[in-house]
Amino acid sequence: MMDGPRFSLGGDQHLTNLVELPRLKSFSDGVFAIAATLLAFNVHLPATTDQSFSDLLAAIEPQIMAFLISFVVAAVYWRNHNRLFLLLDRADSRLNQINMALLAAVCLMPFTTGLIAGVKLSPGAVILYALSMALIGVLAAAQWAYVALHPALLASHVTQREIWRWFSVACVAPTIFLLSIAPANFSVEWAMRGWGVILVFLPLARRLTRR
Repeated sequence: MMDGPRFSLGGDQHLTNLVELPRLKSFSDGVFAIAATLLAFNVHLPATTDQSFSDLLAAIEPQIMAFLISFVVAAVYWRNHNRLFLLLDRADSRLNQINMALLAAVCLMPFTTGLIAGVKLSPGAVILYALSMALIGVLAAAQWAYVALHPALLASHVTQREIWRWFSVACVAPTIFLLSIAPANFSVEWAMRGWGVILVFLPLARRLTRR
């Protein structure tokens, strides 16, 4: 089915300030990789290790869970980012600016992960974590929207309709994180469990893009 003519905004016919796409992609992958690696630094041994395996595991369990949550989130966002750049033929300075803002938020992941790695979780810590994760997702969705509105950046085989479908997928994770803020004021445990919904809805959202 034909998607009709591509409408471009912002003078896509005369693209200027282009950014070298392979270098932008390599730099982005490097930031994601480093941030994901630094997540492990939030796992610390207790003051004394002279205890049973179950006691030792109980002592570090909150840190391990915080690491796993953030690593999965980082993997989801990286996969979404990688998919976008596979559909591009070029990148301009404005897309690069959005990408740099996204990477700056990604760099904060080890810090915000430390907020939820404690034994006692406060609503403020969970809310701040959810906001920081949502910010990454919002910026990722902004990239999809920007590219959809500037089709001259796309590879020749990619349609705007396809990009808008992936935009809807990119909105899933940040929406879930934002929705978890309200229940965090009453139960931080249930708010964090709600983040697991991402793993359920993302496959469903991806299926919609294939229709």
